[in-house]
Amino acid sequence: DFIENICKLYLKYDYDKKERLTKETEKRYIQRVLKSSNIPFTREPISGKYNEQIKFDFVTDKYVIKVFDFDNKDLTRIISNAKSWAYNAREMKEERKTIFLYDSDILGSEEFEIIKSILSEDAYKVLPVDRGVEYLTA
Repeated sequence: DFIENICKLYLKYDYDKKERLTKETEKRYIQRVLKSSNIPFTREPISGKYNEQIKFDFVTDKYVIKVFDFDNKDLTRIISNAKSWAYNAREMKEERKTIFLYDSDILGSEEFEIIKSILSEDAYKVLPVDRGVEYLTA
């Protein structure tokens, strides 16, 4: 089961949508991969510039990581959300590098390209989940 789920994490698009991991299961497996790669991390919120709590999905010594799931979402509404996260990335630049990971079958849609451009402005990396996990554990 573990090996099959790791395959689903890394080879997501080789599986039918119904057979893929849910967003929460995917995060649990990213967590397991980070642990098995001896990468210390936390899922606790960190303080922003104004002492507000920012909830990234994973925080390491070098990186803050946010996983986006765009499947079955109204992308026009997510554009505003992407702007908020891009601002968080800008604030974090002095402390940690921001990596945004995305899970999407809508590559090439106009809204997705807008979101990716917004996130890329201040992020260190914007990658599909599988490539992001490979990057973090390399």
